[in-house]
Amino acid sequence: MEFIPERFDHSNDLSLTPAGKKRNVSSWAPFFGGNRVCFGKSLAEGEIKIAATYMTQLFDLKFEDPKYQTELPHVQMNQSIYPDIWLKLTARK
Repeated sequence: MEFIPERFDHSNDLSLTPAGKKRNVSSWAPFFGGNRVCFGKSLAEGEIKIAATYMTQLFDLKFEDPKYQTELPHVQMNQSIYPDIWLKLTARK
């Protein structure tokens, strides 16, 4: 019931199971999935669907860069080497 950071280091003996075996590498990944998935993850996924629906109903979206009128940009949800993608929002009438 106390925080011991050495438990997360796979080279440390404290990271072993009670039987003395090595733990699975994803044992300490609570947001990853499975039985211990963070319930906030499912909530956030539902919220983004609702927000995206409202945004597309209330605004017209247009890419600022004209090259994206013919090809869609590649988007990642992490740090990216790609340039920013700018959208112009105009209220629907």
